[in-house]
Amino acid sequence: MPVEIVPLQDNMLADAALLLAARHGRDREFFSELPAKFESPRVAQIALEAAWGRPGASGCAALRDGCLIGYLLGDVTVDTLMGRTAWIRLAGHALDKSAPADLYADLYTATAPHWLAQGCFAHYVMVPAADRAVLDAWFAVGFGQQQAYALRSFGDAAPADLVDYPELEIRLATPEDRAALRDVADIIASYQMRAPIWAPSPPEHIEELRDGYAGIPDDETAALWLALRGERIVGFQAYYPAEAGDDNPLIPEGCVELVVAATREEERGEGIGHALTQRGFAEARARGYTYCLTDWRVTNLLSSRFWPRQG
Repeated sequence: MPVEIVPLQDNMLADAALLLAARHGRDREFFSELPAKFESPRVAQIALEAAWGRPGASGCAALRDGCLIGYLLGDVTVDTLMGRTAWIRLAGHALDKSAPADLYADLYTATAPHWLAQGCFAHYVMVPAADRAVLDAWFAVGFGQQQAYALRSFGDAAPADLVDYPELEIRLATPEDRAALRDVADIIASYQMRAPIWAPSPPEHIEELRDGYAGIPDDETAALWLALRGERIVGFQAYYPAEAGDDNPLIPEGCVELVVAATREEERGEGIGHALTQRGFAEARARGYTYCLTDWRVTNLLSSRFWPRQG
């Protein structure tokens, strides 16, 4: 039977939720850390409705003989750094198991003009990494890999003994560190403006980063770990609670998010990042967290080599 591509409608969300729940179940065969509750069509529909309710959301559905076999929906985001962008989030797409992966190309072809009409010329899609056929379908229509999202379980095993680095002091940041934090706030942005990342950071964004870093010690939800050599900050990592809800299939219960991490260029290769990670994970586990979420630019070669080695 031929496949018909039509605009996604409210009355299709219940059937779309069945597809999303089934896809999430397949995803969890590879990534058991993902929250199991999204295998429930009821919870999957909550996530779908949240995606459908985002600003500028639009999408298309694929029908075969009147039955929904796939959908795709995205929303529009406008900010000063990235401009106008369209996002197909993790709950924003699913195909029936019998449908070919390249059906995504047809759904995207039908949906993208809505975003172009709103001035969005940069489009992003979040795709489970284990589904090679789906990745290939997106690569075939011009997408490439920009970001990696990773979950790590702290597991049931006893935590590893913390390695002692006698030449370093590792501690939580305090309000007295504000000026020093402003000084290291541009480490990541400056590195990522280089090859092969080419991530632009205009001067006004750098200044926003300085203000933001200086304010982290005042945030009671944050755990900002510093590595100091003498009085000088040589590395840092910041952890925040990752709120698990019925709208995000990526975040499990009991999850902390590693939001930023960096080491001064001249100090890299000395074990500072590993020491900070050990301390951050141990403290998060002691506070009752069972998972850690982080993400990085895949063209950031330091990150792409370091974080997989941390589990």
